[in-house]
Amino acid sequence: MFKRLLKIRGRRAIALWIVLLLALPLILFFHWGMGGGNGPGPGGTAGVVFGRAIPWDSYQQEYQVIRRGLESQLGSVPEAFEPFLQQQTWDRIILREEARRRMRATDQEVARYLRAQPTFQQDGQFVPGLYYRFVRGIGSTPRAFEERIRDDLRIQALVESVEAEATVTDEELRIAYAKTHDRLRAALIRFTAAEMEPQVKPTLTDDVLREAYEAHQDRLRRPAKRLIRYLGVPASALPGELEDVRKRLLDAALDLEEDVERGLSFEEIAAARALPIRSTGPVDRQAAADMPDGPTALMLRAAFDVPAGQMTQVFETPVGVFLLHAAEETPAFVPPFEEIRREVEQLTLEERSREAAQARAASVRQELQAARKRGVGFDEACASTGVAPLRPPAFTAEGPIETWGDVPAVTQALAELAPGTVSEVLDTPEGFALGIVEERLPFEEEQFTADRDRFRDTLLDDRRKTRTAQWLEALRTRARLKDYLTTRD
Repeated sequence: MFKRLLKIRGRRAIALWIVLLLALPLILFFHWGMGGGNGPGPGGTAGVVFGRAIPWDSYQQEYQVIRRGLESQLGSVPEAFEPFLQQQTWDRIILREEARRRMRATDQEVARYLRAQPTFQQDGQFVPGLYYRFVRGIGSTPRAFEERIRDDLRIQALVESVEAEATVTDEELRIAYAKTHDRLRAALIRFTAAEMEPQVKPTLTDDVLREAYEAHQDRLRRPAKRLIRYLGVPASALPGELEDVRKRLLDAALDLEEDVERGLSFEEIAAARALPIRSTGPVDRQAAADMPDGPTALMLRAAFDVPAGQMTQVFETPVGVFLLHAAEETPAFVPPFEEIRREVEQLTLEERSREAAQARAASVRQELQAARKRGVGFDEACASTGVAPLRPPAFTAEGPIETWGDVPAVTQALAELAPGTVSEVLDTPEGFALGIVEERLPFEEEQFTADRDRFRDTLLDDRRKTRTAQWLEALRTRARLKDYLTTRD
């Protein structure tokens, strides 16, 4: 029972390793269940790193830690995430091997870390009995567990040493600040798809629409829907103080997990725990939304990751404890053409109007370039092509444009543009645009002085992440990974 209790509690504290492992959180509960998992693997060697064979069970331990971290975030792990999980696992192993060669973590440092963990404390004091009970509960030994903590401390020290290589000089700070705080005065020309619709609509003959219908089957397909049944205990239904509610939720989660492990059916679990079976749907994955006093959207989406007729895992969250059952499924399908003719027409109208707006923008740009080469002024050239430029108040590369909003594709492109140069055709949400920078206004020194420290911290953090990502990529190359799980060389 204690092992299962640790498993449930561990969900609250697990942190997910990000793709580039730019942050290495020393979260104790990352190690729960490392002695368990799915039983023994096929044995042998999973791969080779730095010329050293990595045993299958060692790979599986790291894989399960990362997988469970991901499950704590997503509820369940889609099959499409498998390559991500494998890459994460090998990254962790590569880091571990490199850290063992380069860094030290003394017994005193390991002990200091363990003594600081609230899990092993009572009234703020370390209690050895709690520690040994935890280690036994996860099926490990103090020595094995402490070596795993030692690896984490080494990895953290290794990554911190790499991050420390990133620096920001005063000159680099000013240049970076200027890129985001210098303001631009520009003339803009917008070409919206909506403006092109009147001339596009008459071209949408029946043949054109039927051709579009065949070409856009994926976009027209109605998603699969599921009737999802659920049972559980919402936190809002439990009286008492917060700690009492948490304890009851934990007990409810343990009870439900016990029933699942015993192989009871969904109906048998509901009857055994006197919990009413409720349902929602049919609903598709994308339309899943949080339910009042019921499962969250994340839980509902997890019910699409199990085969129809099966149950999800037990979800224990601050909003309640729930178990879901994917009861029935309506397969995805494409409705007949006549039934969705208007939808096809709208889709085609939007697509072709956008194409027309892009073509118009490209044509105008070509005419402007030709006129400019003849020495014609920008406004005069615009007039000759039948377009009128807009001149909004000055804006920055990362800020909004008045009356237009946030259009980073425009503001960032113009920030890189030499004054007096007509931009390329720029893609925007509602169509396309052209622009010309007429004046650059430097940032205000007073504002720079006020922002200096905060901006330096932000820039330095970005550089640390970039440096670590580059270092990790080089480390992967040096590791000369041979992955026997995906290759048979």
